[in-house]
Amino acid sequence: MVLDDKHAQEFWLRRVIAYVIDVVIIYVPIEIISSYAWSLGYAHQAPWVIAGTLMVVYTALFEAELGYTIGKRIMDLEVVSLDPRPYDIKRGLIRNITKIHFALLVIDMVGGLLQEGISNQRYLDTVGNCEVVDTKMAEWRRSQGFSPPPIGSQQPPPVTVQPEAEAEPPMAPEPEVVAPEPPDEDALQEVPEEPPADPEGHDIGIPPPPVPPEPLPLDETIPGEAEGEEEYEEMPPPDEDGK
Repeated sequence: MVLDDKHAQEFWLRRVIAYVIDVVIIYVPIEIISSYAWSLGYAHQAPWVIAGTLMVVYTALFEAELGYTIGKRIMDLEVVSLDPRPYDIKRGLIRNITKIHFALLVIDMVGGLLQEGISNQRYLDTVGNCEVVDTKMAEWRRSQGFSPPPIGSQQPPPVTVQPEAEAEPPMAPEPEVVAPEPPDEDALQEVPEEPPADPEGHDIGIPPPPVPPEPLPLDETIPGEAEGEEEYEEMPPPDEDGK
């Protein structure tokens, strides 16, 4: 299919160029530093181990956060998920683990091309259920809901802050209503006893009637009256001359 389809050939050529760009970004600095350290006798490991590990981490992180690496961005390519799950760092590591060495990457690519009906996936692309497509195709798939956006482009839902409710003034406590106790039926049925009478026949607690004063004897005068009387001398009647 790839040998007969020019679009498939162009697509794989763009992917190879994107990979070469990423290799230059990662491998060249590592190779320069490792070669200098090797000449000084400080490095005793093959530089491709360090560079390959960084290549796997670099591609996995960039594809999980943005959907593409620098090389893929230049060639207008993106990685999309083929299921509702987002393309995360775990799937990125599974897909790019063979980039630790060029020979493993070639085997991964050939294994994908040998599968029936597949022209744009490596073998580990099918394991991670993802594929590399054109940028326009990736945008269309996301707009139609076929592929979720990358984790780095997912915006958190807006946080709505509700206005604080005005504090209501404290309400005065309601007066406690005490229900009157029902009268005792036994007390209502009791008849009050009559108060005891004193020896003179008056009830205790009631003042006796007033006693009138005794009359004075006729031959006795009221004290004070005799003292208050004045004695007058009898005058003779006037004569004819008025004297």
